Amino acid sequence: MKSSQHMLRAMAGKLWFVHEQKMNEMLALVEMLSAAGPEALAAAHAEIELRAARPSTVSGSNNGMVSVIPVHGVISHRSSMFSYLFGGSSTGDLTQQLRQAVNDPNVRAIVMDIDSPGGDVDGVDELASEIYQAKKVKPITACVNCLCASAAYYLASQASEIVASPSSLTGSIGVYTIHEDYSEMLQNAGLKISVIKFGDNKAEGNPYEALSDPAREHLQEMVDTFGDAFEKAVARGRGVKQDEVHKKFGQGRVFDAKKAVKLGMVDRVGTLDDALAKHGAARPVGMRGSAERAFTAAEVCRIFSVPAAKVAEFLESEAAASHQNPEDAENVDDQEGSEDGSECACACSACKEGTCDACPCSACACDGCACDQTTSAHKKAAANRRRLQLAEL
Repeated sequence: MKSSQHMLRAMAGKLWFVHEQKMNEMLALVEMLSAAGPEALAAAHAEIELRAARPSTVSGSNNGMVSVIPVHGVISHRSSMFSYLFGGSSTGDLTQQLRQAVNDPNVRAIVMDIDSPGGDVDGVDELASEIYQAKKVKPITACVNCLCASAAYYLASQASEIVASPSSLTGSIGVYTIHEDYSEMLQNAGLKISVIKFGDNKAEGNPYEALSDPAREHLQEMVDTFGDAFEKAVARGRGVKQDEVHKKFGQGRVFDAKKAVKLGMVDRVGTLDDALAKHGAARPVGMRGSAERAFTAAEVCRIFSVPAAKVAEFLESEAAASHQNPEDAENVDDQEGSEDGSECACACSACKEGTCDACPCSACACDGCACDQTTSAHKKAAANRRRLQLAEL
C-alpha cells in the first residue's frame, strides 16, 4: 500500500538516535500494516488527538510533591502516527511537563521514568539542554526502567543522577541514517524514474538513483555532526571529557546496570521505587503518565483491518526477539487468572470493578491493564491467550 511505503521511506530518510532492534521492529510493523486504508489511518489520527495531553503523575511526600515524567517508547518531536503505532513520547510534550514541574512551587523533585529505545534526532538536544538547566533549580533523577538507549540516554545523561534498575540496559550512544537504493530493482523491472529538480543537490540521496559520493559524504557529515553533539552533551551531563565518552561509553553498545555503573554511565543500581523513596515519595496505585500507549493486537486488527494471522505472526517474532518462551506463558495460563477475570491477579481494585481508566478492557484486567498492577505471570498468561485467540481467527 502506498501509505505504508511512504512511511517506510520517511523512516529510512531520517537521522535516528534509536536502538537498532527497535528500528527493525518498527519497520516490520509498518510493513504488516500495509493493508490499512485511509479510513483506518484517519481513525488512528483521531485517537492520537484524544491521547495527546495527559498530565504527568505527581506523587505526594511530606515535604512537597515529586513529579514523575514518563519517557516511554520511541521518542519523536511531536505526537504522530509513529507514536500511535509504536508507543512513544514527544520532546514537545516532555518539555512542557518539565517546565510545569520546575515552575510548580509544590514540586520539590523530578523523577524521569525511562523505558525507551530512543528515537529521531529532532528536538532531543533542545530538551537535553532544558533538563541540564532544570537540574540547577530542582533535583532530577533519571530512572532506567528498563531500557535507556540512544536519545533516551541523551536525555538521561543531563539529570542530577541516573539510577538503573537491575535488569536494565543503558547506552547506544550514536546516530545513523539509512539510504535505500531501488535503482537496480527498477532497472530489472524495466522501470525508469526521472527526477526533475532545481538545484544541483536537490533530491540528493533519493532512492531511485545510486548514492553518489558527494551525497554519501554529506550524509556522513550530518551523522558525524549529530554524533559529536551527542557525545558532547553526555560529557557535559556526566561531568567527564568527551574523549572519555568516546572511548569508554560503548560507541553504540548497551550495557547492563552493573557494567554501566562501572563505566560511569549511571550512578547506581536501583528501581523506580528506590528513586521515589529517596525524595520521600511512593508510587501510587495506577500510576501512569503522558507517554503514548502502543497498539494492542486487538486494536491493530480492528482499526487497521489487518488479518489476525499477521498479527499473531508479528507477536511470535516479537516474543522470539525478546527471548521469551511461549511455553512458559502456556504453563502460567493454567495457574493464574481466568478468562472472565474472576481470579484476576491484578492488585488494582478499580480494575476488578471495571472502573480503572488505565485499563482498555472495561470488564477486568486480564486483557492488558496499563496500570502496572498485574503480576508478571498473569500478564504472560493474558498475552498468551490473546496470541492463541488471534491465531484461531
